[in-house]
Amino acid sequence: MKIIVTDFRIDLGEDKHDLSSEQFNETYKATCEQLGMSKLVERYITKDDNEKSFIIPYQRIDKEFKRSFSILFDSSQTIENYTHDQPPMEALGLIMFAKMQDTFSEIYIKFHNTDPDPVAIGKKDNEEFLICAWGPDKVSRETFLERSRKKLEIELPKKIDEMLKKLNNEKRDINYLIEKICTGEFTSIGDTLYYGS
Repeated sequence: MKIIVTDFRIDLGEDKHDLSSEQFNETYKATCEQLGMSKLVERYITKDDNEKSFIIPYQRIDKEFKRSFSILFDSSQTIENYTHDQPPMEALGLIMFAKMQDTFSEIYIKFHNTDPDPVAIGKKDNEEFLICAWGPDKVSRETFLERSRKKLEIELPKKIDEMLKKLNNEKRDINYLIEKICTGEFTSIGDTLYYGS
């Protein structure tokens, strides 16, 4: 099976590998500030240890994305501990590039044991950014949202059935306890609680 890698770096009009260029970053930052886009500057343009500005050129994971990922993925490992599968060389290159840029405090991979598309995520402060994904198909934000909806359509009815069965069992238990109390077999609430323990 062919593995396709999706690169989530944002093309800002320059070669993606040149986004660490101080000149480009300062120009981009100045343009944003002239337009009054200070919130964009605060969120995406940060400073390194040498006080040089640099852009975080990755797609930010917003609340909708996070909800989708919580449905699709059940596991997460830092890149140092990752053993779920063998990422293709292109994905390793993208992760290496993100690590060498020193943009993120942590890089980890989210995955599900039975699903085909792990995703590499970079964390900076309280924000998360998509680095890349790999699997049988090219993916996008819309792909993940659609997959999470389809997964819910399949799994939610099963969960509801399980809950209803459990409620019916509990209802039968309550009826059983009421019968025992009314017939005198259980003489106190303590007997009832003992039955449930």
